[in-house]
Amino acid sequence: MGPSSVIVKWHHLHKPLKLLIVLCVLFSAHEDAVWASDSDKSALLEFKASLSDPYGVLSSWNSNSPDHCSWAGVSCDSDSRVVALSIAGGEVKFLRKFGEWKSLRFDLEGNLISGSLPAYFSGLKNLKVLNLGFNEIFGGIPSSLSNCVGLQVVNLAGNQVNGSIPGFIGGFRDLRGLYLSFNLLSGSIPVQIGDNCGKLEHLDLSGNYLVESIPKTIGNCRGLKTLLLYSNLLEEVIPSELGLLSQLEVLDVSRNNFGGAIPSELRNCTKLSVLVLSNLWDPLPNVSSLAGGYSLEKLAFTADEYNFYEGTIPAGITSLSSLRMMWAPRATLEGNFPASWGSCNSLEVLNLAQNYYSGKISEGFSNCKKLHFLDLSSNRLGGEIIDNIPVPCMTVFDVSGNSLSGSIPKFNYEGCSPIQSMLWDSLDPYDPSSAYISFFRYRTQKETSLPFYGDGDSFSVLHNFGSNNFTGPLQSMPVASERLGKQTVYAFLAGRNMLTGSFPGAFFENCDQARA
Repeated sequence: MGPSSVIVKWHHLHKPLKLLIVLCVLFSAHEDAVWASDSDKSALLEFKASLSDPYGVLSSWNSNSPDHCSWAGVSCDSDSRVVALSIAGGEVKFLRKFGEWKSLRFDLEGNLISGSLPAYFSGLKNLKVLNLGFNEIFGGIPSSLSNCVGLQVVNLAGNQVNGSIPGFIGGFRDLRGLYLSFNLLSGSIPVQIGDNCGKLEHLDLSGNYLVESIPKTIGNCRGLKTLLLYSNLLEEVIPSELGLLSQLEVLDVSRNNFGGAIPSELRNCTKLSVLVLSNLWDPLPNVSSLAGGYSLEKLAFTADEYNFYEGTIPAGITSLSSLRMMWAPRATLEGNFPASWGSCNSLEVLNLAQNYYSGKISEGFSNCKKLHFLDLSSNRLGGEIIDNIPVPCMTVFDVSGNSLSGSIPKFNYEGCSPIQSMLWDSLDPYDPSSAYISFFRYRTQKETSLPFYGDGDSFSVLHNFGSNNFTGPLQSMPVASERLGKQTVYAFLAGRNMLTGSFPGAFFENCDQARA
């Protein structure tokens, strides 16, 4: 008999554990609604008896001590019920199997655990969570893991796991999250992954050496919310079956070898919020500084960008009302620039730079009140820019390297929408779309080529009209006062045009906002 909820965690141990399988988060399901405090104490003593504790970390856990809430690492609520265990710096090992527990969860993310996964997973049919992410584990995924039929989360990300992804992954009917990113996995994505994936919500296979095509069977995973496949060697076309994923919010297929047309069926993914089709910068450039303290220097491989699509982005995708970010630079997109942005109430970030789009910049952007990042540089765009695109509210507006003409407007706008912070508040519920957008904003600022970019606390605004055919005089700087402040670094670039007239005395009028 055990408590209804007991959590055990070891974080950042300085000594590798001698045995890989160490209990880190343990939940024991209950048959009755409430367990007495004495049962909690008994469960802790039973748990201690199942472990080897050579360093005496659990020496205070003994039956002679009346208050189990005072034992090392034990946290209780006001009713003396155990709510959490936190044990660090020790070394413990299993001495017997746990089929006795109704539910088991292993959570050892972010330690220094080395070695291979054990060859035998037995007596763990009730294992719900296996989280060994960001350690130093190598070797293949053992076939005996298939015995853990109750798995809900498997996280082996950020290790050196090699071999192929076993087909038995598709046999976990309760699997909700599979995280295998940034390992050394090779071969193809098994078609069996779609066999029993009705509950699967998050699939992350990024940063491996996976080849061949995306299996069409992924379309069976109707509950999938995030599908991350970037930085692999995947090829052929993006399967139209992905349009069956009605709950999909984030799709990243960048830095692969995809070709052909972008499937119009993605328009059926009505909750799609983030779509990344190509990406020119390495997703992990300075891994030691981006990983929250984890030692990830071993994650050296991230594939280059070799996605070369045909045609344009279908209108049904650009019209998705839920779309917040579309990222597709240097993707060989061509044709007239998409005009169907009328449903862009949610759109915040759009990058279609270094493609072959012609025609005019869509007037539909005037409806995109939240749009703060628009990069259309190095295309073949022409014509004039209308004055009701909310350029003054944008932190990045880059149309350089086109054939735009006419004057640079004095843009009209009706206030600016707030921009979410790049720092994620751990108290907020996790939102994959917001996390993605924040990271891309952060990386974009880090990748800027401006020599006068400010320090880490500054807020940058870049408006680049350079290398076009603009004529006429300059007016005031096209930046809203809401985007200016003491820490703002503003860059207005309009070189290599045909601007005329005297320099306007009112050009710097908005700079008064930045003097405080």
